[in-house]
Amino acid sequence: MLASIILLLVAIIFSLATIHLLLVTIILLVVTINLLLVTINLLVVITNLFNPKTNFMRDLSAEEMSETPLLSKAKSSPFFVKIIGLKKGNGVFISKQEWNLGKTPGRICRYIMKKFPYVKYEYGMEPDESGWRVWRVE
Repeated sequence: MLASIILLLVAIIFSLATIHLLLVTIILLVVTINLLLVTINLLVVITNLFNPKTNFMRDLSAEEMSETPLLSKAKSSPFFVKIIGLKKGNGVFISKQEWNLGKTPGRICRYIMKKFPYVKYEYGMEPDESGWRVWRVE
């Protein structure tokens, strides 16, 4: 009787040890899979850095260069971009509600005309004082 109890206890201990080893094996497997996924993500990032299909650097045509004006970081307000991007004969209305700068659009136009002498604007406030109108003349 005592021998059967001892054999039962030994069997339970071995089964617990086997379960413990199984759990440790599962945890190691999960850690290995996570490391593998991290390695794959790093390889994807490194591949994208050197992939020629990315848009980090590409050739521009003359048409693309003429469509977008070159701006420094200091002159990147949406109003400046819109005004400097106007083509001859086009204009823009800027309402007082959306204007959030201390300067008027006229001041931006004068700055652009001083910086680029070949560009001329006509500008002024609407008669009802609801905003400003800017028109590119040259």
